[in-house]
Amino acid sequence: MQRFCLAPVDLAELSREVTGRGGSLEVEVHGHSMLPSIADGERVRLGPLGQAGPRPGQVLLVCQDGRACLHRYLGQTAGPRGPWLLLAGDNQTGPPERLEPEAAVARVVAVHRGVRLLLQPRRLLRLLLRGILGINPCVRARI
Repeated sequence: MQRFCLAPVDLAELSREVTGRGGSLEVEVHGHSMLPSIADGERVRLGPLGQAGPRPGQVLLVCQDGRACLHRYLGQTAGPRGPWLLLAGDNQTGPPERLEPEAAVARVVAVHRGVRLLLQPRRLLRLLLRGILGINPCVRARI
């Protein structure tokens, strides 16, 4: 795997392009705002937000004002031009940030820790149902 560094603006553009086409990409995380869920130096796989948009509890890649970060989506609040996203790092002690919906670029679908791959719970359950039990859950089914 080739490694290279991107500016936050370029990361946002690349993530939008790849996930907008239904693809995913892996990035190495630097920082401590998502501790203990995601540690400095771990890799995350980013995937599309989905047509329904983010759900509370999901970790999103958000880009605004030339910076990119991973924060947990908490919900929505009223903004001056419509609903705004409420986001906070797991290690954050202050109030949540309010960002316009366009700031959300992608969502974290997996976290790589050393040789282990940690999938988001719903994705793990779907994989188990398909692989072990041979069940193919409907895409619209709520798990």
